Amino acid sequence: MPVPATPSSVRSGAFTSRERAVAAIAAVMLALAPWGWGGVVFWVVAATFGLGVAVFLAAWGGRRTQLVAAGLWLLWLVVAWFLTERSLHGSDEPGLLPFVPSVYGIANNPWLEALAFPVAALVGQALAFGLLGAERVSAEAWRRLCRCVPFWAGLAFALYVAVQVGNAYGTVVERDLFWRIVPERPLAWLPSGLRAPLRSDEVDPGAMNGWRLLMILGGPWLLLCAFRSAGLRRRVLVALAWVSVVTAMVFALWGYLNQPTWGEILGFKIPSEAQVYGTFINRNHAGVYLYLNVGLALALGFWHLRRAGEVAVRGGPHLLAAFAAVMLAFFTLLTNSVGGVLVVGGLLGVVAPLALWFGMSREHGAVRRGAWATAASLLASGFIFAAVADFGKFADKIRGKAESYRVTGSDDRAPLRAATWRMAMDKPWTGWGAGSYRWVSPVYQVEEKALQDTRGRLRVRALYAHNDWLQLLAEVGWFGLIPLFAVLGWVGRRAIAAGEGGHPEALPLAGLLLLFAFHAGFDLLCWFTPLLCVLALVVASLAAFTEQSSSALHRRDR
Repeated sequence: MPVPATPSSVRSGAFTSRERAVAAIAAVMLALAPWGWGGVVFWVVAATFGLGVAVFLAAWGGRRTQLVAAGLWLLWLVVAWFLTERSLHGSDEPGLLPFVPSVYGIANNPWLEALAFPVAALVGQALAFGLLGAERVSAEAWRRLCRCVPFWAGLAFALYVAVQVGNAYGTVVERDLFWRIVPERPLAWLPSGLRAPLRSDEVDPGAMNGWRLLMILGGPWLLLCAFRSAGLRRRVLVALAWVSVVTAMVFALWGYLNQPTWGEILGFKIPSEAQVYGTFINRNHAGVYLYLNVGLALALGFWHLRRAGEVAVRGGPHLLAAFAAVMLAFFTLLTNSVGGVLVVGGLLGVVAPLALWFGMSREHGAVRRGAWATAASLLASGFIFAAVADFGKFADKIRGKAESYRVTGSDDRAPLRAATWRMAMDKPWTGWGAGSYRWVSPVYQVEEKALQDTRGRLRVRALYAHNDWLQLLAEVGWFGLIPLFAVLGWVGRRAIAAGEGGHPEALPLAGLLLLFAFHAGFDLLCWFTPLLCVLALVVASLAAFTEQSSSALHRRDR
């Protein structure tokens, strides 16, 4: 979907008021993304969703829209405050949330859980109101939104999940880490799902149901729709990419220096088996966050290199972007994530050279010399980081996986994939219900010998399949995947356009998305808001880089 532009807007270097409003809220989301315990705490998810709603309204609404929305969030805040206060003082009336725990910390604080969404949405709407210049709804932005495939696909998926939740075949009753499913009688001709807790007690704060899944996906989805609806120009997305990359560089260093094995993060007790990196409960997810920003840094390098023209050989932002890419790549390696290492190797060893060779094929003279100078700086930075880094733990991890494969003939996650496949094939068309995996899958996991203890019981309950594609199939079925296929087709067309030449900054993003999809086949990635927020920026940037032309004032619809 192209972004219409007028001659005056193309000539002007200043951001429009709508671009400033959307960029300001998006920058807040990207800057805060990695600091929220990997996005697994309920109030962090709620706050991200609140900012997502605010940036979505800022993308097409006028100042009046922001004012009305702010009034609604303020009313929500007051009601939530009143209900939470009453619940904490022993009233029999239900509060805003299913229950208030008797003992709570920051992770499951009822005040944070009740107020996170309205406060975040109110802050975002205040930013939009202060920065927007238009009083009324933008008809052009609304038309762009109506032509946005991810917008309609997201609505279709949300409707499908809502039908599943409303047409429940069972209700989960949970207490102190034990649960059972009470059967219900759903309509057989509609997709059905589970009624499960939105949140749990202090012992197990990781509840999941269809509504919570929609909140996790909703914030990043609204961010992507806002980028498309607002018609952000490439320079705005480049600025946001720098925000994300700089944030990732700060987080990478801080996370490397803060890898606790005990204690609490945001009030959540660190599990004994967890491998923490900064505020990520699992260092694999930190690796994904970092390599997403490696891809952004590579795209920034090619963007600034091509725009530098004849002075590229003298240096400039492209060298800073190259340094950022190498730095983030090596910190990705230091997370000891095997998937992260494979993706970084693909980005730097395959995608970047392809972008340099094919994407810069139309450039000549000083631009190409600047490209080779940038490549040389990448190698030099790489040697420096390699000389001071310690990859001993990663080497031990690789040896352990290799030994496990030699003994069993498969990787350690093969039993989970087998169990998830059987679960999916028992309800292939409509699935077991969004957010149902952790409640239903143990029945299938216990059948795997590798997951049993000496008494034949399930040794460890896996909350995720470690294969996002299989887990989605098991939860929503083939019918529920139709909206996803539509989005994949939309992104795929832009990825193909990135390889047509003349888009060196788009090629790293296209390669990054392909490698991310590959990684999602053997790990859990698409359930964490920090990763999805950066992914939304990657997708929006890929679309803008392939659709917008530096010379054309009018752009063709796709």
